[in-house]
Amino acid sequence: MDNLTHKKVSRRTVAAGVAWTVPAVAVATAVPAFASSSCATVVDYDNVCKYPGNNGSVKHAYMVKLTLQNTTYKAVTISTKDAWISFTDGKTGDGTPLLYLEKPDDNVLPQDSVVIQPGEARVVYFVLNNVGNSANRAGEFGGTLAVDRDSDVQGECLDLNLGPFQFAATPPTCAGL
Repeated sequence: MDNLTHKKVSRRTVAAGVAWTVPAVAVATAVPAFASSSCATVVDYDNVCKYPGNNGSVKHAYMVKLTLQNTTYKAVTISTKDAWISFTDGKTGDGTPLLYLEKPDDNVLPQDSVVIQPGEARVVYFVLNNVGNSANRAGEFGGTLAVDRDSDVQGECLDLNLGPFQFAATPPTCAGL
């Protein structure tokens, strides 16, 4: 027989090892479909809905309702920067990113920018308009919101990257909501 000795591992040693692995597992969880900038964050969002082609000024469009929160002690200004869309069939589309303070219809105009006061949470509607036929195609869309604040504050705000927000291959669902 060789000179190797067998050492028993105590339950306490196993428990200590497990305790150290729990934080690593928690860090490895999935990232939600939204993120934070250094000055604003998405604190809530609804499912994507689609607008049909016969809906007036907002047509062949995809929309998501967002709740944005200012995380600074100065007012921030939010504006659209860009947007993207891709479909499960591999095609992509172009459109115009728009920002609304109310659910879009012919009586509601898009905003060039939205001011959010310190600590305030504000509902906005992020729309990718005029993408093309929106019926019965599945995919995902997202975009970028520019976040700016007063120039007398140290440091810049980072852009707020949105998405991907996924949608199913269903007929348009925004009309009539």
